[in-house]
Order: sequence, then structure tokens, then C-alpha cells
Amino acid sequence: MTRRLVHTVYAWGRLTEGWLRAEIGPVEGWDVLVVAARREARVESGVPVVSPDDPGRAGPGVMAIDRLTARVSGRRWARPYRACVPSGRASVVHAHFGDWGFAMAPVARALGAHLVVSFYGYDAGSLPSRPGWSERLHRLFLESSLILAEGPAMADRIRSLGCPPERLRIVSLGIDLAEWPEPSRSPRRTADQPARLLVVASLRPKKGVDDAIRAFAFARSRLPPGSQLSIVGDGPERERLLLLARDLGIEGAITWLGYRPQAHLRSLLLEADLLIQPSVVAPDGDTEGGAPVVLLQAAAAGLPVVATRHADIPFIVPDGQTGHLVGEHDPEAIAAAIVRSLDAPEWGRLSENARQRALDQFSAERTRAGLAQLYRSLLEERRP
Repeated sequence: MTRRLVHTVYAWGRLTEGWLRAEIGPVEGWDVLVVAARREARVESGVPVVSPDDPGRAGPGVMAIDRLTARVSGRRWARPYRACVPSGRASVVHAHFGDWGFAMAPVARALGAHLVVSFYGYDAGSLPSRPGWSERLHRLFLESSLILAEGPAMADRIRSLGCPPERLRIVSLGIDLAEWPEPSRSPRRTADQPARLLVVASLRPKKGVDDAIRAFAFARSRLPPGSQLSIVGDGPERERLLLLARDLGIEGAITWLGYRPQAHLRSLLLEADLLIQPSVVAPDGDTEGGAPVVLLQAAAAGLPVVATRHADIPFIVPDGQTGHLVGEHDPEAIAAAIVRSLDAPEWGRLSENARQRALDQFSAERTRAGLAQLYRSLLEERRP
């Protein structure tokens, strides 16, 4: 009997979710399929991707019922999704993001499949505080065979929400290291080389970009002339952050790049001297939940990091090994860590450690192998 694995996401092809597509791929001995509620872009993947919205699949009436069902109950109607799966049967349905896992639980049940749900951030952070979602997630924990967290801090958070410990596993994220060849830059900086600092984040409170800007202002007098800060990303805080840079008198030393495609982001990470990731708990309680994927990419690029002790960032960036960590909301400490990290011998040590850690820990192949073992264990241990 063919073992069918169905990965399911709400939207396939989002610009910011390349890391998710990296962990979805062929699995030896399994028939793998991706089912998405909709497509945002047609991107290549190692497995077939289908959607009920594809021409010739579910009609508009069926999808109208699905949307109404979702609006009323938070769930999806099983019929159009089950029709996307050959024979209408599967062994495992792996839903990505907690709220989408809740939405697709009826589909997994209709397919006769184990439900595996990966949490990635907001679904363990701000989502439970929204009306009704604490109860929904508790129900999801009971309906799922496995709940996956990307690190120990997120696992603790999910456990505190009511997930039975025996159903909770940690599976680190991975990236396609084939896209990240050995960095060609010199392993050492020179004392007079202008520093190229980089922030990669959506411009939202939990990313702490305002602290990065203040830290850059504090550090500038101790950095070589011509040092620059580039900010990749966009979001609702953009105007406030522009005003902050102007008030601090450093707007001319900051480049605002907006969102960049992965190829350009890869070049920026390979060319930069330091990544700054000062994530914080936002006023509304929102957090990273796990750790930003750009930290994995920085490691692959051999790029040292200055970041905060927040969520699972210490799990990805061991303090003093691949970067330096400070407390939240402390721009002066961030500035001191920036200066320390850019010292030539220290920079070379952090860069070498970061690249090696990526090779040892952060490959998508390693992540997919771990997932495959979990899928097999489900079929060996119990029925859905």
C-alpha cells in the first residue's frame, strides 16, 4: 500500500516562506503532495502542488461553501480538499501553522490520516490571545497525532497552552545549503574597513528594529567612517522608523531596501559584516515564538549576528559562538556587541563558527530526514 503524505498550507508561493518550501520535498517510500487553499505564485518544488481553486477542480459553489464554513467555524470543508488527493486517502497530513492545522483537521479526518501540525511563531505567540483561539488550539492538540515546535522555547510555550507533552516534538527548521556556497570573502576584517550592518525583518514591533536604529546611532562614533546600516523589509512601522532615524541624525547612513527576493537577500547576507536581530516581546504580547529564519541564512553565509535573548534565538545563535546576545530593549548593549563583533579576530572566529554550525545543524535535508522518521513512527505506533 502506498504511503501518502499530504503537506497542506493556506497559501503556496509566498515570497517570505522559502524556508517552508525547503522543508517540503520528496520522501523515500512516500507519495508526497502539497495541497494549498490558494497559490500566490507558481514556484518550483520537488513535489506536485494542487489547490481546490485550480481550474477544473472545485466549482465556485463548492468553494463558496468552504469559505462560509471557514468563516463560521474556523474549519475547512473536507470535500474540495479530499478531492485533490488521489483515492481520497492519505497516511499523514502535515499542516503548516497552528491555525491552518485547526482549519484542516476535518480534512485529515476525512482522509483517514494522522494529523501533524507545525507551529512557527504567531500561532504560538499572539494567536492564542485572540477571541476563541485558546479553546480552538486546545481542541487541535487533542485531535493531532503530533505537534511540532522549532525549538525548546516554542515547545515550552505550546506545552503551556495545553498540548500533551507526549504529542510534542522539536524539529529544527532547515534551509537549502546548496544555495549557500562557501563564503568567498576574507575571514578577517581590517580595522579601517567601513562596517556593513544589516537588519532583515518585517517592520513590526516584535522585530525591535527601532532598537537596531538606536544602537547604530550609539555605535557610529566607534565604527570606521562610512559605516552603513541596510534594512530589508517593510511593514506598518516604516514611517515611525524613518522619523526616528531623522531625529537621531543618521538618516543618511541608513538604506531602506523594502522586501527583496531571495537571490538578492542572499547577496546582501554574503556581502554584509554583521546581522542585527533585536527581537522583543511586543506590547500586544506578540513574539517570534521560535527564531527568525534569517538567522539560519546568516549562519550559512558565515555572517556573525548580534541579537537578543528572545524566544528560540539562543537555540540558533549560541552566545559567544556564532554571535553575541543581549537583553531586550537595550540599544546601548546592542551597540557594544556590534563594536565587539566587528573586531577583526573576533569577527573571523564568529564567521567560521557560524558557517560550520549551518553545515552541522541547519540543512533542509536534515530537517526532512527528521520529519520522515516521525511520519514512520506514527504508522508503526498507532492508528489516527
